[in-house]
Amino acid sequence: MATTKQITRVREAAKQLELAEANILEAKREFSLAVKDLEGKGKKEKNSASQIKQLVQSAQAVESPAQNVGVSDRILALIQSDPKKVWSFAEVGKRLPEAKIDSIRALLPRLVRLGKATKEGRGKFKYNGLV
Repeated sequence: MATTKQITRVREAAKQLELAEANILEAKREFSLAVKDLEGKGKKEKNSASQIKQLVQSAQAVESPAQNVGVSDRILALIQSDPKKVWSFAEVGKRLPEAKIDSIRALLPRLVRLGKATKEGRGKFKYNGLV
């Protein structure tokens, strides 16, 4: 059985993970906007296409470690972020747009079977605060 200190530590780590993921998403958006801006100004400033490709490739190399986090872990971190909230498939899908809805529909019941979440009704799930 986990101690209160261990549970608190896991919850804090989950919150930090969610914040880091949000920061990554924001950085990706900013990068996309910067690349679009650069491509738009490329005609005036004569930036080469190879320079733009190199920038995009370097950004993709940076984002690959975040992609190693599985959808199940991201769903768990999301429902842990607000332990009292009851989540539906659609709400999880809105918060994790990169995850397919079919995956979410399969993984939430799996988290229930693993004891990491509880089912609160048809299509409604909540974080199991005991884990």
